[in-house]
Amino acid sequence: MFDILGLSLIGIAWILRPRVIEKSKTKALDPAAYPKLYEFLNQIAQKLGTHIDQIIIDEAYNASFTQVGWRRINTITIGLPLWEALTKEERTALIAHEIGHAVNGDFGRTFVVATAINSLFEWHKLLQPVKIFNYREGLAGLIKIPLNLIGAGVAKIVWGIILVMIYLLYDEKQRAEYLADRLAATLAGSEASMHLLQKLLFANSLDLVIQHFALKEVQTITIFDSFNERILSAPSSEKLRLLRLEDYTQIRLDRTHPSTSLRIKMLKQSPIQVPSLMVDQSLMPGINRELTGLKPIIQARLVDQYRDSLYYR
Repeated sequence: MFDILGLSLIGIAWILRPRVIEKSKTKALDPAAYPKLYEFLNQIAQKLGTHIDQIIIDEAYNASFTQVGWRRINTITIGLPLWEALTKEERTALIAHEIGHAVNGDFGRTFVVATAINSLFEWHKLLQPVKIFNYREGLAGLIKIPLNLIGAGVAKIVWGIILVMIYLLYDEKQRAEYLADRLAATLAGSEASMHLLQKLLFANSLDLVIQHFALKEVQTITIFDSFNERILSAPSSEKLRLLRLEDYTQIRLDRTHPSTSLRIKMLKQSPIQVPSLMVDQSLMPGINRELTGLKPIIQARLVDQYRDSLYYR
């Protein structure tokens, strides 16, 4: 009996063990093959007192900075559709914003807090029964009913604790976004930071471009060029409409990111920042050449994902 109890406790300890962010399934770029890109990002990182160990390029219209594995490898993931839509200054603002979450002391991203929340989620999964009564188990199912009811009750308490922790971090996460925006503005300038935020609103427009490419067999330009043309030709009224639409659809009490309109408003009301980091101009042509080979791969992935969604929705 004590052996079974001991093994059970060991099993629970293993389930609740501290976890780190695992390596992405997408392979990191080789610094030897992408020296200009690594140089550009590390110029920004060094200005902020850190460094980039590895870069991952994927198909998302987003970017992120994480520390991977027990060695806490500084990893930045960049969506190629977003990267290709930005100017040099806007790219600087993007990278500075993501790294800013690490150097600003974003409490919600610390290892201790992340591990605590993750452990609570594991407790909830462990305690929450799939069914209170499973008729297929017969008598054993009847005997389990009291235990399942207790487990379900404790699981609700754990879930309540999770919600409380998330809401306690709400203000901190909002503050962290504003701080990262301000840090980006100090390096890339206020104008570039605001333009970056405006371009982030065009995610749905990218979906329309991908849809067009997926349904038309012959294309004369790439998804990236077509998407850039759409952004550049968008009138001011369209940008204003997207801002209002985001405010309308994303106002939620549990939203951790401030709305884009509020972030832009904060930058407008702050003292105007001029770029303080002048990245070597000669790097951009080299970076463009390095990423040329990835464009058809990412484009094919975007089209395949759209076509797959037609069958699984």
